[in-house]
Amino acid sequence: SGYRRAIDRLDALVPDDWQVINGVYQFAVCQRLLEAMVEWSAGAPTRSPALERLDSLMQRGPPERPLQLANLAIARWRREQGNTERAYAAIRRQMQFAAMIDLRPAFFRAEGRLAALAGDTANAIRAYRYYLNVRDDPDPALQPVVDSVRAELAALVAR
Repeated sequence: SGYRRAIDRLDALVPDDWQVINGVYQFAVCQRLLEAMVEWSAGAPTRSPALERLDSLMQRGPPERPLQLANLAIARWRREQGNTERAYAAIRRQMQFAAMIDLRPAFFRAEGRLAALAGDTANAIRAYRYYLNVRDDPDPALQPVVDSVRAELAALVAR
């Protein structure tokens, strides 16, 4: 309920500039991510000014590790818009940088799905294999996801 005030406070703290020293740009990513989340909470818009601002900011350079989740969110929202190309670009952009170890499976699963949708079979196979490698003994709650990735991988390899 206080999101607008939080965004305004972040706006006052940090200019929308990737080159702010000492990593202070993190606040700019946070505010842009918060704006996009609020915009998307009302329903997946086909045109999203907040998502455009966030995507533009994330294209300018690698954020600190905790903010890598922004690219995963961008990819999800772009996919929901039906824009596979830009969704795939967000995930590929992120995969250039070392993701936090606990986020790597989520990034590789998303990359595999988006690569397959984009027709990049080789990268889809690579990403799915990596995902399955790190999920070799999944908790029961993750087993259905692992099984679906195995099935998607098998379908890609069979082509």
